[in-house]
Amino acid sequence: MKGNSDFKDLFYWKHFIETLKDEVHIVDKLPVSREKIEPFTKAPICWSKVNYYKSDVLPLLKQHKVMYFTHTDSRLANNGPPTSVQKLRCRVNYRALKYSASIQELGATLISRMRQDGSPYIGLHLR
Repeated sequence: MKGNSDFKDLFYWKHFIETLKDEVHIVDKLPVSREKIEPFTKAPICWSKVNYYKSDVLPLLKQHKVMYFTHTDSRLANNGPPTSVQKLRCRVNYRALKYSASIQELGATLISRMRQDGSPYIGLHLR
C-alpha cells in the first residue's frame, strides 16, 4: 500500500538540491511561465536505457514544456548506463538523499526496540 507522502515529507529536500546543484538544475516549483501549463502525463517504459530518455522523452518534454511521470524508480539501475549517469545515481543515493528527522527518529526507535532484549530479528521489505 502506497502512502500519500511527498518527497519533502520523507527527505531533507534542501540538502538534496544543494548536494546536486553543480550537476542538475532542480527547482522547488515550476517557473511562473510554466505553472499554468497542463502537464503531459507519461509512464516511462520499464528498464529503458538512457537513449530512450534522450530520443523519446526529451522531445516530448520540449514539445509539452511540463511532464508528469506516473511512476518512477530505478529504471536505469541495471541497464548499463554511461559512467556519468552511474556516478550521478550514486551521488543521489549515497550523498543527496537523507531521511527527514521524523523518519530518522522512527528508525532509531525501531532499532532500539529490536535490540532491547538481545533476541534475533529479521527485517522484511514488502512491496
